[in-house]
This record gives sequence, structure tokens and C-alpha cells, in this order.
Amino acid sequence: MRCCRYALDLGGSQGDALSLWLAANYKREIELPSGAADPTHPATTPNAHYYGVSAGAQYLNSALARALRDRNSQVALHVILSLQNIAGQSNALPGGRGPLVDR
Repeated sequence: MRCCRYALDLGGSQGDALSLWLAANYKREIELPSGAADPTHPATTPNAHYYGVSAGAQYLNSALARALRDRNSQVALHVILSLQNIAGQSNALPGGRGPLVDR
């Protein structure tokens, strides 16, 4: 997450770095023990869902593809729940295809 954050801070093309950062953020949040606070972020930092919805369907689709490749069903589920809040058919399934229907 730290390396992705550095890449995002540099600007330019952010696609891969942002998608990887989103996937890592969901994974970090999922792996925290129940009720535990994340020691790497202040308590006022928004959750992974907030960042996923803010990033948009394009980056969430890339994060979902990564979660499916990694066979991480928990991350995939959380990404899908974020997509559900923002995506319509035109941006969730670009060109009629996408990680949701490729499997």
C-alpha cells in the first residue's frame, strides 16, 4: 500500500497503482481482527468502501479482476458490494464484458 501511495502521489497515469491500492486496502481491512482498530491509519480515515466508491467502476473492476486472479473471495465480495452502489450496466460491464461475467 505504501508503494502504491507513493506512485499515486507522483501523479501521471494512476490506473494500475490505484487498482492495486484499492485491492490492498480492502484486504487490509478484511484481515483486521474483529473490533480491532487499524494501527496504520488515524481513526478518522474512511473505510475501504468509501475509497472504492470514490475511485469509480473502472478501478473497482480492475481490483475485482485482481482479487479473482488471487482467488481472494473476501476481497472480491467487498469490491462487488462497492460496485453495486455505483455501477450501472454500461460501466460495470464495459463492452458487455468484465470481471463479473468473465468467470
